Amino acid sequence: KEEKTSLDANQLLKEDKNPLAESIKILKTLQKDEILKLIADFRPEPLIEEFVKKGYEVYVEEKDGFVFSY
Repeated sequence: KEEKTSLDANQLLKEDKNPLAESIKILKTLQKDEILKLIADFRPEPLIEEFVKKGYEVYVEEKDGFVFSY
């Protein structure tokens, strides 16, 4: 699969933006073989749960104090 876009959840929160809303906007534009990478310094459980509910596959990797959700 191919990564199309990365989102930094920490940056979005600093800008008073909603990471879930921003992620959903992007997910709606992705093709079946494209990936959204969400980067955070926390495990974004509410986002992960919402993505799974909507039928998206989710993979989580924790590395160097960051959480990468695909």
